[in-house]
Amino acid sequence: MLVAYDIEKPSRPRGIFAVWKVRGGRDIKYSKGYVFVAVREHGLYIVNARSPEMPDVVSIYDTLEPATSIDVADHFCFVANRHLEVEIIDITEPAHLQFVSSFLCGEGWIWRRSWTGNF
Repeated sequence: MLVAYDIEKPSRPRGIFAVWKVRGGRDIKYSKGYVFVAVREHGLYIVNARSPEMPDVVSIYDTLEPATSIDVADHFCFVANRHLEVEIIDITEPAHLQFVSSFLCGEGWIWRRSWTGNF
């Protein structure tokens, strides 16, 4: 389950929302009102969090291998898969994801990089 908290007062965190459809997340990023979650065997989940009272899963992208890590830059989501591959997905329209490309690399590669948005 994906749960978000308001930590404006760290000693008293307040639950904002919970999304039961998202389980087993490995990595999470927030960008422009959306939450991106790598969910291993279930791929990439995108949750619309622009209205915290009514968050909803707007897309599920089935990755080629279990999704282990993600990063978001500009209108791209980079999904590192379990062994060898990073998939690049156009997230301009989060409800209508588009595969852009993929490339082979060693496991864990995306964790050692910092995307700047200048491609």
